[in-house]
Amino acid sequence: MSCHEPVAGSRSTTGAPTTNPVVILAGNPNSGKSTLFNMLTGARQTVMNAPGTTVEMTAGRWRHGHHDITLVDLPGTYSLVARSPDEKVAADAITGTTPAGQAAVAVVVLDASVLGRSLYLLSQVIASDLPVVVACTMIDVAAARSVEPDLDALAQAAAVPVVAVDPRTGSGIEMLAAVVDRVIHDSAESVAKVPQPGLKTTTVADVVANAEEHFAWTEQVLAAAVPTPPATPVRSFSDRVDAVLLHPVLGIPVFLAVMWAVFQLTANLATPLIDFFARLVTDTFGGWLSTIIGVGWLRGLVVDGILAGVGTVVSFVPLIALIFLAIGILEDSGYLARAAFVADRGLRAIGLDGRAMMPLVIGFGCNIPAITATRTMPDARRRLLTGLLIPLASCPARLTVYVLVAGAFFPDHVGTVVFALYLLSGLLIVAGGLALKSTAF
Repeated sequence: MSCHEPVAGSRSTTGAPTTNPVVILAGNPNSGKSTLFNMLTGARQTVMNAPGTTVEMTAGRWRHGHHDITLVDLPGTYSLVARSPDEKVAADAITGTTPAGQAAVAVVVLDASVLGRSLYLLSQVIASDLPVVVACTMIDVAAARSVEPDLDALAQAAAVPVVAVDPRTGSGIEMLAAVVDRVIHDSAESVAKVPQPGLKTTTVADVVANAEEHFAWTEQVLAAAVPTPPATPVRSFSDRVDAVLLHPVLGIPVFLAVMWAVFQLTANLATPLIDFFARLVTDTFGGWLSTIIGVGWLRGLVVDGILAGVGTVVSFVPLIALIFLAIGILEDSGYLARAAFVADRGLRAIGLDGRAMMPLVIGFGCNIPAITATRTMPDARRRLLTGLLIPLASCPARLTVYVLVAGAFFPDHVGTVVFALYLLSGLLIVAGGLALKSTAF
């Protein structure tokens, strides 16, 4: 295992070309593709539970045995018909029009819990010129839903090697490495590529023209892999939670309650920490420096100038850390993706959609990365509109002012006042979106 090693033409860390065989990872968003990439390469790519997170191709070295493979993690996509910049990156890599050139093998990651949705992309990749290996993830999630696909039948029906893997534990990784290694070294006609009747695709235009054949192939393979789907799907704990979090009426007050709890928690925890660090830097450390330096211009410069300024900044580090910790917990729990779904209807009223939720939420952490995150938007108009609204989101730099003002005027209701100010910030975003939609856009 080693860290990133870029592919020629891809946007990686160094940009240096490589002569190692290239294997691309393709799959739907949230299928475990990036987690598998991290497991295979030892990389620390950010894995977010939201579609359209990975925009650039990220490459890493996959070392197994005596072989080195350049593994490229493509953005998640449902089809080769690209509707956004990240999907176009994936489509170009699969069809061989990317500057990195033609890959040796495409590892298509299928989500076993929603196999029918994943098979459509597999049909398009099989119909291209690439040898294909299937890595089937989410086996445990499928079993919890009483869906147990027959992977041998899937391999026979799709005529491609299929390996069950668990990227979180590493189960099946050795088998996947052996299969990929065999496909790379064997001829495409005998192992990696078996002609599929009715699937003829070389370009994205062919995908559109042959959509009927791809859907028919998907249904045929799905019937072979899951011959007897459960009559009554088993509702998991996640499904029961989603029934509340994704409810069109209940989802909004739940979202507001979660945000209020976050601000209440950070305000109540951050205030004593701010006071502690302020006293530690200015009183304790400043008093010690004053006894050493004495009275004079040097003391004014060091203690009253430099140390006072640094102490003010340092004292608010706990507040910023708590905000980012809270956002990280909401992100890793999957709630932010659900919040984006709930907000989709409201965002469409101002000319956006649920994909704008993530940049706007990030804007409450920091406006700069939030502006960068707008590149996942599907067109220039929505990217520009989202970018214009992000500065209206209150970042932690303004949160420190909110806490100070609320503590001075409303000492018994700091969390509620801060929440109200953030709610006002959200209302300004809505008002600004409506104004821009009616005028500039």
